[in-house]
Amino acid sequence: MHICLMTRTTLAHIKGGMEHHADVLCRGLVARGHRITVITTRHPEGQAEIAEPGIRTLFLPHSADRAYAVRWWGESARAFARLHATDPMDLIWSQEDGAYGIVRTRYPVPCVTILHGTPLGDWRGKRREWELTPASLPRKARFALRTLLFHRRTRTTCRRSDAVIAVSPQLADDARREFGLQPAIVHVILNGVDAALFAPDEAARQNLRARLGIPRDAFVLLTAGRLERAKGHHLALRVVAALRAQGFAPHLLVAGSGPDEAWLREEAVSLGLSDFVHWLGHVPREEMPAAYDAADVALMLSLRTEAFPYAVVEAMACGRPVVASRVGGIPAAIADERDGFLVATGDANAAAERVLALARDSERRAAMGQAARQTVLERFTLERMVADTEAVFLRLAAGRGAQA
Repeated sequence: MHICLMTRTTLAHIKGGMEHHADVLCRGLVARGHRITVITTRHPEGQAEIAEPGIRTLFLPHSADRAYAVRWWGESARAFARLHATDPMDLIWSQEDGAYGIVRTRYPVPCVTILHGTPLGDWRGKRREWELTPASLPRKARFALRTLLFHRRTRTTCRRSDAVIAVSPQLADDARREFGLQPAIVHVILNGVDAALFAPDEAARQNLRARLGIPRDAFVLLTAGRLERAKGHHLALRVVAALRAQGFAPHLLVAGSGPDEAWLREEAVSLGLSDFVHWLGHVPREEMPAAYDAADVALMLSLRTEAFPYAVVEAMACGRPVVASRVGGIPAAIADERDGFLVATGDANAAAERVLALARDSERRAAMGQAARQTVLERFTLERMVADTEAVFLRLAAGRGAQA
């Protein structure tokens, strides 16, 4: 197949979970004999094109960098039409509402939309964040208008797609309800990870601990992701403070960067944790296994309606139990009290109780970690994700004269 991916961002724009998902899925499909042409927004440094075996990425010069401005819809549709005229596409892959400019004209090429969230889900997450730091009325009004616009576009894109793939059961339910989709067109394909790369590694564990000055036998937690309030890293700091009050002296690894880093550092100082928090900054994905391995327990205390965060399944693949918010698609990954623990969103006290139980019982911690990795091997491998997605793509393209 020749597949056209329409997306607002790639790894050249931002190194987020959605962008990583698209990248590994593209590479997996190419390994199975398909070709991918990516149409995306302007390159941050003005580059026009990136070409590698099986994948050609075109950056539209007149669109806004990383944003779906009005100009994008027309420019992306025209770019697709030019490419399709000379090198026909068998299928359009819309990353959320990326193909809105095409599907609103009902172009005669099958389209699959892959969803990583919904605008109303983002709104629910923002409301939780505003409970922590109340936003001004104008800010709330702007976000409400943005939510309505995104909802309309994403609903149209999904309704005019031949299939919609959601990355968690919860997201599939949200999409059916919020967009009025027929159940038959919605598929659940859970995110997958490279279980060979993300695996327990005692040498990597001790090497990173030594480099950070953490004792070999210290109890270590990790929180990973973009440093913003909605990700709940401040709750991880509170967990560490709670354990210190119980006589433990855990260390915390913070992997990520973002707009709220200064605020989080101030929080760490105010809680008296300066000597126990290690700020790793942005960690390239290929180096993240060592960070998971260096920890004993991973935290994902997000306030956001996470679709299916990679940080959860990557930690599980490394044999680490995860204590996480019972929000969004996270319960689809973690079996409570088997692979880790689920707690109410925003409940740092409950998270601290679960972490304390694991800190006191190394055998239970090890058993949970082994169960977590086994879950990944059975359900969340990269190979399974690529194969299941390819099956949906091939089924739709089969009746439209697809070419291998």
